[in-house]
Amino acid sequence: MSDGRLLECGIRDLLDDVRWEIHFDFSSTVFRMAMKAHRLRRDTTTLLTLLSSQTNDAREGYVEQRSIKVRIQNDSLLMRDQRVFMIPRSQQFPLPWDARFDICAHYNLETVQSLYEHGVHIPHADEVEGYENSEGILYCVFCHTEFRVDFKSYGAAGNALFVTRWMDLGDGRHPKDPKYASRLKSRSYTPGSIVNYRRGSICATFEQIRDSSEFKIDSLLTQQNEKDLCTQSPSAWPKDIDLSRSTVNRRFKVEDGRFVLMS
Repeated sequence: MSDGRLLECGIRDLLDDVRWEIHFDFSSTVFRMAMKAHRLRRDTTTLLTLLSSQTNDAREGYVEQRSIKVRIQNDSLLMRDQRVFMIPRSQQFPLPWDARFDICAHYNLETVQSLYEHGVHIPHADEVEGYENSEGILYCVFCHTEFRVDFKSYGAAGNALFVTRWMDLGDGRHPKDPKYASRLKSRSYTPGSIVNYRRGSICATFEQIRDSSEFKIDSLLTQQNEKDLCTQSPSAWPKDIDLSRSTVNRRFKVEDGRFVLMS
């Protein structure tokens, strides 16, 4: 591929804003190269590594770890993106005050307020110990994206929020492939164009398990990951930050993993 073609692909990624729609280090060029190598039965290890990442940051008021991994299954590129936020126990709600979640282009799930608005259950800090997720896998009906929101108590170290999502990005043959294009706002996806796939199937296929209910939210963390979460010291929590649920009107409710408009 010529330098001019590479530059064109980079500009296209900027216009599509793939940093937010997929992840910050994603490259559509590397994606297509990996899938072409797969079809030619060549080694894809290096290319898949370029599409993956691992970060660990002490942010203002909380600690965040993020792990992104891709693999090719059934001739599609699947991606798992898990973000873990450690919130001080002193905070009433175990949520990062300023984080963007960017689940997909079809639901505005970018902020802590939007989680409330869409009916995702957020426990009070003193309810996290012993918390059990009754919602399980949530999924988009307009693109191949699944995710779940979980909480875990780490005692005095704080309460952790887990946001884990799985995506099927397709075979990479063409940028207008619906599996890829439907998740990009700039591609003018058509609201109401329903895609059909079994809830939990992307998670189960990626994790190579029989059913998505077998996935354990903390199974991806190493002992060092958990040590870092529990011992890193974030800067002080910002003043005058209101995460109160009382200021948010709920527009949706969760039914069988889908967001349904409230009547």
